Formats: sequence, structure tokens, C-alpha cells
Amino acid sequence: MSFSPSDRRPSTPATRFSGSALVIAGGLSLTGLGTLIMMGLTARWLSPKDYQGFVTWWAVATFFGAGFGVFETYIARLVVRDLALATSPRPVIAVITARAWLAVALVALVAVALRSSLAHSLFQGSLSAAALLPIFVAIGMFQCVQRGIATGHRRFIMNGAQFATDGILRAVFVVGAHDFLSSTLATYAAAACLSAACSVVVSFVILPETRVLPRFRGALVSWRPLGHLLISVASVMLINNGTVVWLSATHSVPAVTLGAFAGVMALSQIPTQLSSAVASPTLSHLAHALDTGDHHLFRQLRRRVILATFWLGAIFVVGFALLGHDILAIYLGSRFTLQRTYMVLLATGSAVMLLAMVEQAVLNSRNKWHNVALAWALAIAGFVVTLVLPLSTVLRASLAPFISVSIAFLGMFILSNHSVTDE
Repeated sequence: MSFSPSDRRPSTPATRFSGSALVIAGGLSLTGLGTLIMMGLTARWLSPKDYQGFVTWWAVATFFGAGFGVFETYIARLVVRDLALATSPRPVIAVITARAWLAVALVALVAVALRSSLAHSLFQGSLSAAALLPIFVAIGMFQCVQRGIATGHRRFIMNGAQFATDGILRAVFVVGAHDFLSSTLATYAAAACLSAACSVVVSFVILPETRVLPRFRGALVSWRPLGHLLISVASVMLINNGTVVWLSATHSVPAVTLGAFAGVMALSQIPTQLSSAVASPTLSHLAHALDTGDHHLFRQLRRRVILATFWLGAIFVVGFALLGHDILAIYLGSRFTLQRTYMVLLATGSAVMLLAMVEQAVLNSRNKWHNVALAWALAIAGFVVTLVLPLSTVLRASLAPFISVSIAFLGMFILSNHSVTDE
């Protein structure tokens, strides 16, 4: 059966946005599932002490690896601009990639210098796990740069494929490490590195535009937005992962309690893990609307995305409050338990984080990098203040993410409503 052009439903900005979000959400769902499988299996295969070391390694590794999200966001915005101006984005990509490699080198130097200290204070004495940190960071840089290029080109199939590959192979390699190597913190960390590396290879194959040689010269690119974005990315990663590391460093709770808290954090952050499915298309489509002068479309898409994000977050919090305990028992085992109040607080914080990421994408599309940095700086102040309140350590660790992301969201929402586009 054939169709004439008039028989086909025309593609609207809303449907294109929805399709982009669904593609990325599918890949992110597989990444999240791979992480849940990895954490659930290692909780059963490692002793509570070694599992504590592994979840701490994962928190630290993802903190530094995802820090390269600054380059992902900046490249995406610059590529959208260049394509709207009908110019090649390759010179800009080459310069940003070179700067990303410079950042990798700096992080690697620090990690190597502090290898022994990191191993004994956080990773249960595993020098091999500490040595894998700079490797994971380098791979994370590649992933972020590739996603930024794909977002700028609105080729979201690459983003989804990268996420899916990493998630599926993460679970496969962890099982393989257990069956064919040894059940240790270091082997599971190596499995996580290998799955991420495979996703980079897949991305290079799918999107040839990501294969650009880094160059420090060739395009005029300001450093300032990278600094502002670094504040925002570091803040998000600190809020998402810092409480696990903080609880571990305080030695104030048993290993089983820390494992349960880390498990609830992982489960409650499902909306946050899906944030790229909303934030990347939001940035790309809103920036394109601004660069082509379609301000009506900009306002329409922003309103729809915020409403959809709010209701998705509300549904998740209610579901997590009702089923969280049962899911945690299936995930980590019945010995890992946490009070329902803490679980609801963490889930609510994650839902608000998703809203904050939408507002951040709105400001980024307007080149309001400094407003984003200001909002997250205030959020971190709230995070730190919460952690020093005269409350139990677990309650403080549960409250800190919710309070801090609420500050960030409200700040960016107010600033978004008073912003105008600038360069």
C-alpha cells in the first residue's frame, strides 16, 4: 500500500521533540537497567565492606566522568549556532575536543598523585580501582563530546545507541568478570570501564561527524561558558553522588545501611538518569528556534516540556513511596533496608532535579551560562548547610539533595522568566 504526500501526517516540532526524547529515553533506560543489574549483582557477590568500596568507586568515577558534561552542552549549543548560520561546526568541535583532553590530563595527574590515598580512604585499599579512575574519566570525556555533537546535529539516534550499548554491556561484562575472572572490586570497576569504551566505538561508527582531530587553534571559542557550566555540572554530580561518599567518609553508619542508602539513591535517581532524554532535545530544539527567530515555538515547547516533566516526576514519587521497599529488597536483598521517609525525600529530590535540568536547558539555549552557574552555586550552599544541621547523618544525607535542587530549580525558573537571548 502506498501513500501520497498528502496522506502522511506532517512532522511538527512537538512530534520531532517527542521522538527525540523517546529515542534517548530508550537508551537511558537500558543504561539505568545495566547500572541496577551491576549494583544488584555486586551487592550479592561482594562482602558488605567490599560493596561499600565499589559503590564509592562508582560514585567518584561517575562524578568525574560526567563532569565533562560541560563540553557536551557547550559543543551542542555551538553546533546548533553554526548549522543555523550554514557554516561548518568542525573547527569549533576540534577546539572544544582539545580543551576536553586538557581537562582529562589534569584529572589524571591528580588521580595518579592521590592514588594511594584514594585507595585506602575510599576503595578498601584497592590500588587497581584507584588506577582505573583516570581511564574511566577519559572514556567519559569521549562519551560527552560525542553526545554534544549529536545533539547539535539533532542526530539523537547516536545518543540512544551510546547509552544502550553502555548499559547492556555493563551488565554483561560484570557477569563475565564474576564467572571468568574474580569477584573483586577492581574487576567490576574494569568491567564498567570496558562497557563505556565499547559505547564510544559504536558512537564513532554511527556518527562520522564525531571523528574530529583535536586542535587548540582554528576557531574563536570563549572559555567563560565552560567555567560557568563546570559549576553547574560539578554541583549536579555532587548532589547526586556526594551524600554516598560523605556517609562513607563519616563512618557513622554500618556498611549494610550505607549499601541500602546507595541502593535507594540509585533507584530514586531513575528520573535524573533520564534527564538527558529531556534536556538534550530541549536545548537543541529551543536553541534552533531562537537562532531561526521562532520565539513562539520557543515559548510553546518550553511550556509543554515543563508540564510533562512535572507530572512524570509526581507519578514517580507516588510510585516510589508505595513500592520502594519491595523494589529495594528485590534489588539488593532483604538485608538492605531504609526508612520510607528517607526514600520519599530522595525520590522527590530526583523529580525536582529533572525539572531543574529542563530550566537549565532553557537558560543554556539563551546563552545565559552565568545564570545557570549562579543558581547551582546557591544550591551547593544549601547542600552544605543541610549537611551540618544537628540531625542524624542519614536524615541529613536524604534532605540535602531535595533542598539543594529545589533552590536550583526556583532560581533558574525565576531567571528564565526574566532572561533575553544574548551571546
